[in-house]
Amino acid sequence: MKKNRAFTLAEILITLGIIGIVAAMTIPTLMTKIQTKKTVSQLRTTQSILSQAFRMAEEENGAPSSWEFKRNDNDSTLIADKIRPYIKIAVDCKREKSEKCFSYSAHKHLAGDNDFSYATKSNYYKFILLNGVSVTFRGPYGNEKDAILIIVDLNGKLPPNVYGKDSFYFVYTNSTLLPVGAPDCSKYIWFNCSYETTCKLNGSGNGCAYYVLKYQNMNYLKK
Repeated sequence: MKKNRAFTLAEILITLGIIGIVAAMTIPTLMTKIQTKKTVSQLRTTQSILSQAFRMAEEENGAPSSWEFKRNDNDSTLIADKIRPYIKIAVDCKREKSEKCFSYSAHKHLAGDNDFSYATKSNYYKFILLNGVSVTFRGPYGNEKDAILIIVDLNGKLPPNVYGKDSFYFVYTNSTLLPVGAPDCSKYIWFNCSYETTCKLNGSGNGCAYYVLKYQNMNYLKK
């Protein structure tokens, strides 16, 4: 009579151990790829939403250069009034100091140093889009001329609140919403915005919006 051979307890434990090791090696990589795809998709969608709103506002009200900016805190409200009819907002925080749209915790650069909290800034207009992305902007000043600096946080006030991970810069200028990091961005932004020098782990993360949209990945986080 032929006997059926069963697995021993030791063999089962060894097999489970091997499966666990393989899972530990592959799951983090898989999760990173999924998160990267989500970030790329959200950033592209948000750029489209904001670009359309600003473009329609410009068609109705003329170019931002004609919006009579006063170079003070009220400029961000003026911008919001121009684009609000063309954008769907879930939560409108206006210029209030609150944690509804952004965290009170300071945003950070990729290198780990603190920037500041947009929730506490009264010169920044803040709202949340229907897709859950927090958006804030202020009026132009300094050498930015009539360029409008815009910051998006893809998961709202939730962490990590780091430029180049969940937070990204755009600038609206010359009828175009440019991801910061694009060539010649230094013509419109006063801070270092080159993706080649800022989009790396020991950098500021300022130019990562351009990198993510151009290369469709976040490989700079691996370096």
